[in-house]
Amino acid sequence: MELGDIAFAPYVRRWRTALADLPAEGYGVLVDAITCRQAERLGVVVDDWTSSDAAALERARALLDEVDCDGREALWDEPHTLGWFHQHFGEVERDASNRAHTRDEEKHASGTVTTQLYTPRWVADFLAKTCLDTVSDTASTPREHRCGGILPSDSVSGTASTPREHRCGGILPSDSVSGTASTPREHRCGGILPSDSVSGTASTPRELRCGGILPSLTVCDPAVGGGQMLLAALDDLISRGVEPADAAARLYGVDLDTRAVDVARRALALAVARHLGRRDEAAEAAIQANVRVADGLFDELGEFDVVITNPPYMGSRSMPAALKERIRATYRPFHADLYTAFIRRCHELSTHTVGVLAQQTVWFLSRFRKARSWLLDHGELVAFMHLGAHAFANLNGEKANVVAFVQSRAGAGEPTEFIDLRAYSDAAAKRDAFVERRDEHTRREPATAFDALPGRVLAHWLPQRLRAHFDGGRTLADLADIPGSQNKTGKNRRYVKNWREVDPGELRSAPEIVGEAGADDGRWVFYSKGGRYAPWWGNWHNVVDWSDEARAFYADNRTSNLLAQKWWFREGICYTDFGGRTFNARLMPRGCVFDMAGPAIFPHDPDDLYVLLAVLNSTPVRALLNAMNPSLHYQVRDLRNLPVPEWSADLAAELAGRARRLVDGMKEVACFVDDSPRSLCRDTADAEQVRAFGAECATLEREVDEMVCELYGCSELVESGERPVHDYLGRFEK
Repeated sequence: MELGDIAFAPYVRRWRTALADLPAEGYGVLVDAITCRQAERLGVVVDDWTSSDAAALERARALLDEVDCDGREALWDEPHTLGWFHQHFGEVERDASNRAHTRDEEKHASGTVTTQLYTPRWVADFLAKTCLDTVSDTASTPREHRCGGILPSDSVSGTASTPREHRCGGILPSDSVSGTASTPREHRCGGILPSDSVSGTASTPRELRCGGILPSLTVCDPAVGGGQMLLAALDDLISRGVEPADAAARLYGVDLDTRAVDVARRALALAVARHLGRRDEAAEAAIQANVRVADGLFDELGEFDVVITNPPYMGSRSMPAALKERIRATYRPFHADLYTAFIRRCHELSTHTVGVLAQQTVWFLSRFRKARSWLLDHGELVAFMHLGAHAFANLNGEKANVVAFVQSRAGAGEPTEFIDLRAYSDAAAKRDAFVERRDEHTRREPATAFDALPGRVLAHWLPQRLRAHFDGGRTLADLADIPGSQNKTGKNRRYVKNWREVDPGELRSAPEIVGEAGADDGRWVFYSKGGRYAPWWGNWHNVVDWSDEARAFYADNRTSNLLAQKWWFREGICYTDFGGRTFNARLMPRGCVFDMAGPAIFPHDPDDLYVLLAVLNSTPVRALLNAMNPSLHYQVRDLRNLPVPEWSADLAAELAGRARRLVDGMKEVACFVDDSPRSLCRDTADAEQVRAFGAECATLEREVDEMVCELYGCSELVESGERPVHDYLGRFEK
């Protein structure tokens, strides 16, 4: 039962409301009640763990009964239940902090409130198993001979027919150390002995070394939260033959949140009892000592073989000032976000393997390029599971685009396992695709294959033929000027209006947009400011005040920027900066200016204008731009670095002709869109011709796409499915 399901959250909300009269709105008593309920299911007594008033505890225990009534009693058998409870209980404070931050631009007061996102169990299991496999395996040992964990077809580590001294799987259930007293050191399973720096010893032939669990192996989570990562590591260690109590003693975790630490301790102790059928005093003592309240970023923690975590996320602009400065001083170039500082900290703490679930941005965005290069240069990327958005069932939208990755500090030159689950739109679908169809979404390739891409972005989905265009060919910057500084009013409410709010006589002349309306010295200038999906032509509904007074404000106000005069009113190409992974470029006719949300491109050769417009609205270009920056924004530097192959004169003519036809057709469609300024030209438009163009548009776009795909040498990328519908066409058809 995957308890990341948001179905658990309503219970917690109701329980919190019902116990609002108690201290901390019933948090402590509910933790005690859930602990007791889980212990009862295990047949153990944990009265010594609880401190709640008897009457309050009875109230809380009664509330839990609704879970049983709803047929969800399996909740009490799930090791992660306390962690999910902890996350859901903090929902009110987390939402309040985020609202204050986004609405009032306040700094987050606490990372422990704003970043509680409990890792889905299957993701934690993946990270734990991959990390421990990495410690266990050696590059020269065939998979079927490797020690260090149950292979997919194994039910236990080793088999009944395998002599005890040769079994893989690390420490056998009855062993207190790896191997036995009668087993020569060089034949013992169990991996790295305390004095070894790698699995086996220098005197042991590499092909005979066991790669199982180190007798002294330790696992640490420096942002332990409710303990999900350590629970996964505990289960994996036990599956490899480590005694439950011994496995628990190998686990370490710290967190600033005292509540989270308490939950993690309880969950781990209950998990040990679940495996043993009883409580274990030594294991509980080890958990109490090793899982503690501390600062995972700055306190002295020691070293560990494996470090695995889901760190908190918080951009530097949102941090309290003291935290921001301390991270900047300690963790450059990993200082741009709290999670990246934790990634660097994981590498400091680990002697062998690091496993992290984190935002994807460190692997793709330009502001993390130095951190990304450090990671790629200081560890072998073993596995990279790209989850994308919606990996957390209780988090909506694009707030958390995440990856789960494992790096080895002592790599063996193996290719990276890339698992791409981004196409699935919810957490359950991602989990099912991974569990049931993992091979369909997996490919293996060395991480060095992406070194030629700008900023070494890890665009694992990009076909090799497209990647090859980054090797020294010409770029868009060789063909066009792409200004890095656009206009910014600083007060859009005052200086930017919808064209219909302005007297037509005050519009600046732009015949292709508004026909004969406007004047050469008009105050209000049509303004490229992004907008809906509108390739070829469109989104000319904004105008900006271009009077002397307004321009003086843009030049002098510290939050504004006046566009350089050499870019005013020029014909070019503009595009929507916030493209939602569907880059779309359109003609910018003479008489306009552009905003940072609708940047512009000015071809050096005017004859290239429509050719470039065709190239920019193609599948290969979208794939390349999304590879260089798979966020929602298309940066100017990405456009400048865009590879553009040489084209023949014949191809240029074919592309330009179709692009011109698409622009002209969309102009006519715009005449029948009420909020388009070209609606002023409706009297000269022909509705039947527009309908004919609507039928022809998809064919023209596909022909352009086929030609550009051939130009880039990737004909297989030609879109076979439907493109998004142009905003104007969609509204005209309605």
